[in-house]
Amino acid sequence: MNPGNSPPESEFKYTAYTIGHSNIEIEQFLELLKQHEIQILVDVRSSPYSKFAVQYNRDNIEHLVERANVEYQFFGSVLGGKPSNPDFYDKDGRVLYGKIAETEEFQDGISHLVQLIRNYTVAIMCSEENPAGCHRRLLITRVLMEHGIDVIHIRSDGTTISERDLRESEELEKDKGQLSMFESKEQDEWKSIR
Repeated sequence: MNPGNSPPESEFKYTAYTIGHSNIEIEQFLELLKQHEIQILVDVRSSPYSKFAVQYNRDNIEHLVERANVEYQFFGSVLGGKPSNPDFYDKDGRVLYGKIAETEEFQDGISHLVQLIRNYTVAIMCSEENPAGCHRRLLITRVLMEHGIDVIHIRSDGTTISERDLRESEELEKDKGQLSMFESKEQDEWKSIR
């Protein structure tokens, strides 16, 4: 695996979506899934529970999306961004994505996800509304693009931004002499930003 390298735009044959539930109303969330014709919602939260947005607790969201004719699948145990093993964290508590991506469990999860994406319209769900700092972007999207899958992030207001456009805007910021929130003056190891 060569992290960060994705094929040329013309080589993307499939598209996946990502979405973060945050605390948006469940009706609005379901409408976003419908608007983008999502067939399968893949939950990649390590801990699929929230005391602030209980409608998104695993049992609740599974039931609600299936009533809306969307299949729910939980992948948080293999693609989650907060592993229970302390070996996957650096001394500052940041998650070592490169180390996670090398595990057989993660690679099997990605293979299964890629097969779903090749056959269905899939949205990858986590809790953060903004994909910028979420592992669904920093870890999963990065690996999916290496597999030739284009990724589009759905925002709570219904707008979308492709990963390619997001990367381009970060490059523009970098060209202005400003560092994006994803880099330091020296290249860091592939890991979470917080």
